[in-house]
Amino acid sequence: MTRFLNPYHFIPVQSKLSTRSRGVDRDRPWEEQLGHIAHDRYHAETKSGRIICRLETATPTVIGGNQEKLEDESTRIHPFKRNDQPAIPGTTLRGLISSLAEAASNSALRILTDNRYSRRAEVREVGARIEDHSALGLIVEKEGALYLRPLAAPFISMELRADDHDHARFLPPGYRKMFPQKYPPLRVFREKRFFESLPSHSANNPKCLVLENVNFSYKIKEFRNKKILMGLFVGPGRGSYRVIPRVMYTDNRSEEILTNKYEYFLFYPKGIEKKLDIGTDIFPIEPEALDRLERLARERGEAENEKRRKKGKDPLPFALKGAVPFEKRDYRLADQDIVFFRPNQAGDRVEEVWVSQIWRKEVPRTTHGFFRSINPELLPFNKDRKQLTPAEALFGFVEVNPKTEKNEAPEEGEDRPPSLALAGRVRFHDAVFGGCPNGGPFLQEVPLKILASPKPPCPSFYFNNTKDRSGSYISKMELDDHPEDYWPKGRKQYWSFQGHYEGDKENLKQKCRVTPLMAGCRFYFYLDFENLTEWEVGLLLYALQPAAPSWDFHHKIGLGKPLGLGSIRIQVCSVRLIDRTRRYAQDDPFASRYHRVWENPPEETDEYEEYLIRIRENGMESTEPAEWLAEAGQCFTRDMDPAIREAIEKMGREVEDHPVSYPVTRDQQPGAETENFKWFQNNDRSKADQQGLKPLDALKDDELPLLRTN
Repeated sequence: MTRFLNPYHFIPVQSKLSTRSRGVDRDRPWEEQLGHIAHDRYHAETKSGRIICRLETATPTVIGGNQEKLEDESTRIHPFKRNDQPAIPGTTLRGLISSLAEAASNSALRILTDNRYSRRAEVREVGARIEDHSALGLIVEKEGALYLRPLAAPFISMELRADDHDHARFLPPGYRKMFPQKYPPLRVFREKRFFESLPSHSANNPKCLVLENVNFSYKIKEFRNKKILMGLFVGPGRGSYRVIPRVMYTDNRSEEILTNKYEYFLFYPKGIEKKLDIGTDIFPIEPEALDRLERLARERGEAENEKRRKKGKDPLPFALKGAVPFEKRDYRLADQDIVFFRPNQAGDRVEEVWVSQIWRKEVPRTTHGFFRSINPELLPFNKDRKQLTPAEALFGFVEVNPKTEKNEAPEEGEDRPPSLALAGRVRFHDAVFGGCPNGGPFLQEVPLKILASPKPPCPSFYFNNTKDRSGSYISKMELDDHPEDYWPKGRKQYWSFQGHYEGDKENLKQKCRVTPLMAGCRFYFYLDFENLTEWEVGLLLYALQPAAPSWDFHHKIGLGKPLGLGSIRIQVCSVRLIDRTRRYAQDDPFASRYHRVWENPPEETDEYEEYLIRIRENGMESTEPAEWLAEAGQCFTRDMDPAIREAIEKMGREVEDHPVSYPVTRDQQPGAETENFKWFQNNDRSKADQQGLKPLDALKDDELPLLRTN
């Protein structure tokens, strides 16, 4: 396999909203603005009724119910059932159809977590600005606030600057107030023959050591064609100094840190603890610097904790020197932590802190920030929104603002307007089992392969360059440096394909045991709607059956979509419309409930008729022509953005001619469960063949955005 298809791609979002969006005026009562989307009465020019559908699994499908932890520490996900028969919850169907309607109408993303993104700083970045990435300090708590005590000056370039002399080098301006000494303290690197004689030392005890009979020499290193003063070497001599040992590395990278090996020492003169003058001995830390560190530590800590827990290991075994482990203190810096830092230009405050020299950098924009750059109206409904998009009006929404996200009550005296909300006008009911091929409906229980994919901000997969729609490679550094040049690719969707989903028996803690429904299982469900315009009915019908009159479009549902599970097809079997004015004003009380009917019964007529009886409906004769379904959908599709429609319908076709897999190298098998990072690592390092996901609207009709092994 040299070319393959990534399991997911994106339906584009456009900056131009649908013309069917409605204005929102915060100065007018909400109820007065709703019109036909309100629930207080039926409107004469709208449509109400019921749509009855047949659903068939095209690939094995997992609809999860209760979960159970097993002795081997894997998790068993029981199938969802009603009356001891397989079923699909109405909430699942609502989520499926409303998401597609949202994408098709270019509506706001009703659910979008505002994630922050970060990336690991690159060595070349640190090397280019080594002086801003190498100073060390000690966190000191005073009167409940955290300050920083400078301990070791940054590495110093030996190249002459404007204010240097032939035989002297000065610290960068921001550091001079924090290190006013004629000879600023530098970190001390040990010589091997010297450190072997040192006493053992606990990793969680910050007590100082006294180095007896020592002497120092400068440690200078060649770094990218320039010399850098790194610090001092410690060797045999006659001096006596108090130092803090700094444990950073063990030769074998074992799980248990070795307590008698030190990368370097930091000078900590006797009595320094008592010097607490702010602005002279200790310096304030910008609140945003502390918040940023905590966010990044929490983000990475939670990810690493989860990995280690799944492997049966303690989370985050190595803490900062002398620190309470992060998992026990909610990822906050504390007294006695040693950190890297950078001061502001004036040198009177600390504007950045890290726990390692090559730390993580926070991308300036969050998820909401990136989508806001396309159009602020694409964000989940909030106090700044001025438009109500079609999917929000059809399926409902709840306004989310920063404080109400946490359910915080208004502060005393705070004038906060009430949050807006709207109930949807479409109600989905559970899909009930109709039948299946011989031997069904369930396949044998199997462990699923590990579900893993590149997480945002993997720029080449999740972002487009606003000036280049070719889907070219984007580095994390580019995204960080120029976020204004990049837009999210859109709404994530999965391809339909026949995949190999069964995992091996390794790493069971990371796996789920599932009992899939077999392909060919049939279900029936219905949905009721009220006060829909003809255009909204068209949107709903398109979301149910985008390729009408064909029903070969493959939706994706349930667990394991990246592995090929969960492809289903939906056939609209009946549309039954109620003329509410006529029914309640003119009709005989015993007259038929419906006034316009379109019927397209499935081949399994007995199953279908049994289902109609079950939901207290009758088989009916059509009053509309056979082409009515396609014509009703055209009321919506005439307004549809061509790029969005092309992407939706392309992703709804089953992929048959190409393997579908998360990216793998030439040495890996498709669908590999481990080392999923290798392809991305190679892609970042390659200079001649870096790849990205091409936007679907940049491809020819039958072309797919294939990737290559590397």
